[in-house]
Amino acid sequence: MDPEISGEVEKDIDSDLKPYQPKEIKIKPKRKLTWRKAGLAFLFVLVSAAVFASGYLAVILWQRYFPDSFLTGPNPYENWLVYRSEAYELGLRYPDNWEVEEVNSDFAVFRQKAQTEGEVLPKDYVSLTMAANALRGKTACENDQSACSFHANGIFGDRITTPESETIFFSKGENDFFLRLNALFPGTERHVRVNHWNLDFYIPQIELYVNYNGTYWHGRDLSEEQLITSPTKQSKIILATKRRDFHRRQWFLEHGLAFEVVWEDQIEAGLKRILLWSPDVEEGDAGK
Repeated sequence: MDPEISGEVEKDIDSDLKPYQPKEIKIKPKRKLTWRKAGLAFLFVLVSAAVFASGYLAVILWQRYFPDSFLTGPNPYENWLVYRSEAYELGLRYPDNWEVEEVNSDFAVFRQKAQTEGEVLPKDYVSLTMAANALRGKTACENDQSACSFHANGIFGDRITTPESETIFFSKGENDFFLRLNALFPGTERHVRVNHWNLDFYIPQIELYVNYNGTYWHGRDLSEEQLITSPTKQSKIILATKRRDFHRRQWFLEHGLAFEVVWEDQIEAGLKRILLWSPDVEEGDAGK
């Protein structure tokens, strides 16, 4: 021991030096998954599934027996009427601003009815033909949709064919206009697509696109303000069509493409404007 260390300090050092005694560390055994706990977990999952199924079934039953509740949301067919055919035991919903005329037990016609006094209605209609279908085979139109279209002598239409009859619908005004236009410019194309729009005609000789517009659905005689304030459903459709026509004309102007609109009651004036695009056709030919 260092002689410089006093006896008192040496005593303190000796007291701190104690023999090492290892401690016993107890390792807890891993808990085993008991069948009881597995059963409780399965029971919890089963109860949760039962609660969810019960809630879902309750909502379905509520919507069925309480259709006007807040759970069902707005009904898009509210106030719609139902046409019923007793002969064929079928029903067809139609808007309350339409009316139905049953021509006979096999044929009915649906038309719009005036909402306000003096309202000019379109000539559009929907026809419903009913027939027994048990023994009828598929028609050519049902097997091939291209067979539904009709084209003869420059006239286009929609063909509905059954084993018993064939019906063809077409726009007489548009077809009459096409016949005159094609007489002036042979090879005039019908139903062409530009950008994302379907246009009625394209005249390759003068690179001119032409649209034949009806005055009612294109809203020629109605202002945008009148259509916005009108409560009828037709006004919303006409407003959307009117705005689409405006944006389409702007697009043609911006892209430097020739475009003309001919109104159904101004065919002669429309043909004269079209002839101005071609110096090779005499203006007097428009009346032929």
